[in-house]
Amino acid sequence: MAAHPNGFLARVRVHGLKPEDPGDPRNSKGHGRAPGTQAGGAFTRRPGFSGSSTIRGVAPEYPSPARSAPQRTRHCVRSPDSSQDEGRFPMVPTLTAALGLKGERPLSGTRDCKDVVHTIASVNTVTGEITSRLYGSRTRTRRKDGLSKTKRMQVAFAHHLLDVARTYPADVYAAVVIIIDNAPWHRGRPVDWALQRYPHQTLYRLPSYSPQLQSIERLWRPLRQFATHNVLFDELTQLLHALRSGLGYFRARPQAVLRLLGSRWSPSQSAEA
Repeated sequence: MAAHPNGFLARVRVHGLKPEDPGDPRNSKGHGRAPGTQAGGAFTRRPGFSGSSTIRGVAPEYPSPARSAPQRTRHCVRSPDSSQDEGRFPMVPTLTAALGLKGERPLSGTRDCKDVVHTIASVNTVTGEITSRLYGSRTRTRRKDGLSKTKRMQVAFAHHLLDVARTYPADVYAAVVIIIDNAPWHRGRPVDWALQRYPHQTLYRLPSYSPQLQSIERLWRPLRQFATHNVLFDELTQLLHALRSGLGYFRARPQAVLRLLGSRWSPSQSAEA
């Protein structure tokens, strides 16, 4: 008796017949019967085959998979975890080693100025996206309003929570977890007001004195190297512009941010270093 053509063998492999199945042409008991059938006129399927449990006759060449209507859910995006911290950037420059001509020492000026820029930022630990807000603090302004640092930072942190809520809206993200430290301005009436306005945000507090658990701590040192090292700024607006440029550089390179978040932490990478 003539053997079955190779084309039928290919179809047998597609539809999941095992070599030991009685309907396989390579089994002597299967010769003389209808292709792809057993003595009972049916063959069984492998696990995962989309057809019925028993099929009589020749299996179809292209089985149609079972189709189900797509289910639409409101929250279809993974809830992001954001690492949040504040960095302090004073007008007094950070002096570091620099290249120079042989026999000459590079010079960098300094000034007696207490103006400072607080950078409040959150980094998405999944995508590397940065959400930031810059808060400039002048000495003469602090003397006029009479508010403490905690009161001012509470308001700035509450506005940052509003920025995060606009970046990750509630109609797309079911919950947004923001990992924070135990700074005193991470609680208070302004913070409670922001959380009540956008209840899909949740604050997760780390243990005390554990900066190595805060991923965003690894971002501050590269930002200082890019924006403020060995640079003397004449005005606070120049420092603000340099920090915006530095944050924009890392915001356009999320993969580089993710590599920084996965690097080993050292105390020199802290927000105050």
